[in-house]
Amino acid sequence: MSDSNQSPPKLKRTLGLGLLVFYGVGATVGAGIYVLIGSAAGYAGVYAPFAFILSAIGIIPTAMSYAELSSRLPVSSGEAAYVKSAFRSQFFSRITGGFVILSGIVASATITVGCAGYLTTFIGFPQWILITMILLLIGIIAIKGIFKSVIVTAILTLIEVGALVFIIVLGFSSDQVQINQL
Repeated sequence: MSDSNQSPPKLKRTLGLGLLVFYGVGATVGAGIYVLIGSAAGYAGVYAPFAFILSAIGIIPTAMSYAELSSRLPVSSGEAAYVKSAFRSQFFSRITGGFVILSGIVASATITVGCAGYLTTFIGFPQWILITMILLLIGIIAIKGIFKSVIVTAILTLIEVGALVFIIVLGFSSDQVQINQL
C-alpha cells in the first residue's frame, strides 16, 4: 500500500463535555476575574459592575455565533474550519489559525503575569523568576498530555470557583458592610 492511500492517523478522543466546560470556565474565571478584575475596576471605578454587565452583553453575538457554527461544523480547530468552509480558502484558514494561536499566547501571558503578580505578594521572589517557574510548571503539565492538563485545570477551576463563592458568601454575611456606605 502506498503512502498516498493511507489515511492520516486519528487522535484518540479523551475529552468530554464536562472537562471542556471546566477548561472554558477555568480560563474565564482565571483570566477574567482573578487577573483582570483589579485593572478593570481601577479604570471603571464604581462603575465596574456596569462595565462587566456591558461586556457580557457585548459578547452575546460572539457566543451565539460560536454556538451556531459549532453545531453546523462540529470539528476541531473550529475558527479555521469555519473560515475555510465560508470562503473556500486555505490561505484565510491558515491566517485565522495563526490568529487563534496568537490569541492563546496573549491570553496565556496575561494569566501567567497576573498569577506571578499575586504570588509576589506571598513569595518574595522577583516576578521574572515566578513567571519562569510558572511557565516551566505549565510546560511540564502540557508534556504529560491534554487529558492530564485539563484535569489539572478542572481541579484549579473548582478551587477558583469555590474561593469566589466563599468571598461572595462572606461579603453577604458581613455585618460591617452597609449599603448606605457605598
